[in-house]
Amino acid sequence: MDLLGQINNAIFIICLLLSSILIIGLKAVPVEEPSKNKVMAKKELALKCEIEDGEELTCEKCVQKGTNCFWCVSTQKCMPYQWDFPNCQLKYVRKNNCWVDWFAVIIVGMTIVAIVITAICYCFIHFCMICIDYYQQIQHASEVLRLKKAAEKRIALQYQYQQQRMERKIMKDNIKKKYGLYYENFLSKKKNHILIQQSKKIFQKYSTILIAIKKKYSII
Repeated sequence: MDLLGQINNAIFIICLLLSSILIIGLKAVPVEEPSKNKVMAKKELALKCEIEDGEELTCEKCVQKGTNCFWCVSTQKCMPYQWDFPNCQLKYVRKNNCWVDWFAVIIVGMTIVAIVITAICYCFIHFCMICIDYYQQIQHASEVLRLKKAAEKRIALQYQYQQQRMERKIMKDNIKKKYGLYYENFLSKKKNHILIQQSKKIFQKYSTILIAIKKKYSII
């Protein structure tokens, strides 16, 4: 979970930096005062969007005057449009088409954008969780493999030690037998047999332990 926390912190820092850059950029944009030419252009546009006395005062007539004019349903006026809709709420604006409610279009568009952003964030977080889970599984598999190798090595060393001990015992018994240090050959054979049986039991014991370790740390 430490990795997930680091990812969340990085995303937060990136969003904070982007917000700071956007705010600084907006502050850096100079606000221009309207010049005389712009004022004249607005007046000409307003005159162009005016409906003459002989014409019918309808939305269709206003829309036919061009894309720079819009019809306000609440005031029943045809007004000029540049970057905003002055003196008219967005839900009452009709531009280019009289049957299109731009307020509803904007609401639907914002909803779709919000859904898309939410889906992208969900996919990104889900991908991060999959990566973290995969990383943890790799770590667990590496730890299990290390424990298996350590257990196998320990059992092999124990078995090798018992084998060497048995060989040394047999060698000593043969030397004693050769030089008459044994008073009974039967006793020597019996001891050798017992030692061999003990070694086999020890080997079986460690084999059972190794199998139990493999079952315990097996990866599902």
